[in-house]
Amino acid sequence: MATAAMEQRATPESAALDALGTIAAARAGLDARLVEAARLVVAVTGAAVLAQKGFTSVEELTQGQRAKWRTETKRAACAEVELKLGMGVTEARHLVALACAPAGVRSAVLGAWTGER
Repeated sequence: MATAAMEQRATPESAALDALGTIAAARAGLDARLVEAARLVVAVTGAAVLAQKGFTSVEELTQGQRAKWRTETKRAACAEVELKLGMGVTEARHLVALACAPAGVRSAVLGAWTGER
């Protein structure tokens, strides 16, 4: 019975840890939303790069052109993310890489962050 009473009392340490956990959960949710927003940035940037080259669809590109387009799109999207969010190069590259990752990989990472499986 004494143990149950001790567990119910909030200590400054437990309150601080609870606050830390709450903030971490909120941050994970925001990080997941950043990945979703980065996916939109990549999509819009990719469409703009295609248009600049005179194409309307990725299907019009050869395999080599598609690889160059993907690289150019990711590079431009990283630059936009760096500028808008004030991120460093590496952090922006990681965010864009995750945004461009296959759905299964992205889902696993986002699920781990947000606790959704």
